[in-house]
Amino acid sequence: MATANIAEVFSGIQGEGMLVGERQVFVRFSGCNLRCRYCDSRWTWDQHEDCRVERIPGSSSFVFVRNPLDATRLLSIVSDLRGEENLHHSICFTGGEPLLQGDFLAAFIPMAAHLFPMTYLETNGTLPDKLSQVIDHIDIVSMDIKIPSTCGVKPDMEAHRRFLLAADRKHVFVKVAVNAQTPAHEVAEVAALTASVDRAIPLVIQPATVEDAADRIAPAALMRLQAAAKEKLETVRAIPQTHKMLGAL
Repeated sequence: MATANIAEVFSGIQGEGMLVGERQVFVRFSGCNLRCRYCDSRWTWDQHEDCRVERIPGSSSFVFVRNPLDATRLLSIVSDLRGEENLHHSICFTGGEPLLQGDFLAAFIPMAAHLFPMTYLETNGTLPDKLSQVIDHIDIVSMDIKIPSTCGVKPDMEAHRRFLLAADRKHVFVKVAVNAQTPAHEVAEVAALTASVDRAIPLVIQPATVEDAADRIAPAALMRLQAAAKEKLETVRAIPQTHKMLGAL
């Protein structure tokens, strides 16, 4: 039976992208194929001996379960966290990069489909072949494109394009984190890539949550980036990390 190394499982409020404010059960996978300078979950880059599991939805009370987890064990965990039938909008697979463990996802997601109305994948969008293993079982794809100014990563635009082409038959949006140093051409390139697949795919420009005030993008600069992207796409929204404002997980 397929197993996975998982960092944590908890019930929380989605703080990013087009589903801001929705309640989800989050399954956060360990491991990432990128090492972005701007990353708010660096602790997930490596494998974990134990998985942190919330005991009661929204309680922030955790127990630790030994990794790796098989699909049956994870199913029991998310079933316990599901709570009332209408509490959660969806189950969210995040990381790290969850598609690095695509074999496990392909086995697990159909098992959990009856528990949640929708399935939601957060991904860096660099593994189109892995996406093909699970896309039939995913309802919503949140795809990050990492850019040099914030992440120190040069995007693989061809891989991103192949990924978007595969994801476009489901609900998909693209997300890009920006800071005070982000030039307009980086966001314009992301918008152009997205538009080359479908102008209707939404783009979320996300101001990076940083401690240094010098790195925080000013509202006027953020609107200039939005205007540049709007030349190519129908929907471009500027949405910060609201869970950071709330002090939520």
